[in-house]
Amino acid sequence: MRRDDAVYLRHILDAASLIGTYTAGLDEVAFAANSLVWMVWCGSLRSRRPEVPWHVAAAMRDKLIHDYMGVEPAIVWQTATVSLPDFADQIRAVLRTIDPHQ
Repeated sequence: MRRDDAVYLRHILDAASLIGTYTAGLDEVAFAANSLVWMVWCGSLRSRRPEVPWHVAAAMRDKLIHDYMGVEPAIVWQTATVSLPDFADQIRAVLRTIDPHQ
């Protein structure tokens, strides 16, 4: 196994641990009633907030992960310096509607 594989597998375990933390103490009814947890699981946040360019972020992620030989540094730079800050602002705006303390 390559070292990169170990990092990837640790990331999966970290995500699994977080999922356990988010759902600890919840039964199925409480899980379904907890809008924040439920949105994370079912993806309804994406459908309820279509103004956020989720598909663009997903496409960039897919390109970086699956087509790394075809990644153009200029596009990554544009994404990191222009698109990502704008996307982060949109995410913060959505987060404020879910958690006003953000």
